[in-house]
Amino acid sequence: MLRKILLIVAALMVIVSNQAIATVIMDQEKWEQLPDLTPCGMDVMTTVPYALADDYLCTMTGRLTEISIWGSWYLDGLPKNAAGADDPSQVKFRIAILSDMPVGPDNDFSKPDELLWEKYFDPGTFNVEAPIVGEEGWYNPFEPFYEPVGDTLAFKYTFTLDPADTFIQQGTKDDPIIYWLGLQAIPEDEGVGSSNALFGWKTSLDHWNDDATYIEPEAEPDAILGELRYPDGHNLQGQSIDLAFSISGVPEPMTASLLVMGGLFALIRRRHLGR
Repeated sequence: MLRKILLIVAALMVIVSNQAIATVIMDQEKWEQLPDLTPCGMDVMTTVPYALADDYLCTMTGRLTEISIWGSWYLDGLPKNAAGADDPSQVKFRIAILSDMPVGPDNDFSKPDELLWEKYFDPGTFNVEAPIVGEEGWYNPFEPFYEPVGDTLAFKYTFTLDPADTFIQQGTKDDPIIYWLGLQAIPEDEGVGSSNALFGWKTSLDHWNDDATYIEPEAEPDAILGELRYPDGHNLQGQSIDLAFSISGVPEPMTASLLVMGGLFALIRRRHLGR
């Protein structure tokens, strides 16, 4: 009898493990704020020495696997590749995850706080999708300066993260954590080392929590210059700005193992009670 039970357990372990692991892979956490590709959409400058950040909610402990952002180049002036052709991939991106500093007695608006993880992505280490065509505005909050038609080409950039060098989120459904995603573009014309190209992060109408912020990372300490609002002259002037991005993650391996074991014991118990 014991031998029969052990054989059943072994067989169930294989079946349930495969099913549970497949479920975990499919059950990725994904935070998504889609781009506003209407004429009301804007691109907010996030080119070195400046940067932008927007907050999101983490409800699952695990590692980040992929980050996507949408953006455009001012007046469609792309950086150049070695052949001298316009090339939207000829840029280095600095991506960061930061903790949250909520509103408080000495803090008028929530903002990024402690740097938790960052990585530079050189040209060729990320994917760029073919552009979506449509007129959109351009906003430089650092001057400030707003142009109702500042670009016509919207690009999606996707960064696949190395499992050995990625950020491990700590939030859960019962105890969620707010993080901030920071982005800075460093255009690099090949063979030149610098560029006059200016990159902007696209706005989103998927509003959540607080305004995005604009930052000067090289300031000591990092200067959070302000919260982002639509500028004067825009149809949404004065309203909160959120930025377009998506973040995907998977549970920690231990979580996957617990799911497998939990499913296994549930099936064994069901078999036992069904006798």
